[in-house]
Amino acid sequence: LPPPTLLSPAAGSTPPGLPLLATQARDTFLLNVGSRGHATGVCKPCAFVYKDGCHNGINCTFCHLCEPGEKKRRKKERLASRRER
Repeated sequence: LPPPTLLSPAAGSTPPGLPLLATQARDTFLLNVGSRGHATGVCKPCAFVYKDGCHNGINCTFCHLCEPGEKKRRKKERLASRRER
């Protein structure tokens, strides 16, 4: 299979309806490298994508598909499970 096709979201030249990162192996569309595990829940949310914007763009190792506040929600969940032990 050929490597994924990457298009920069900052370029502004992405045609409407075209995903930013499309893999031909599956019908999976990703914004950046860190979003690969989003569908299975193994991604780590990017803390900056909804605040000041992520400066790493498509090379960011953190997920840009998670909802705003997901990082905080997961942290609370993790702390609560530690307290239960």
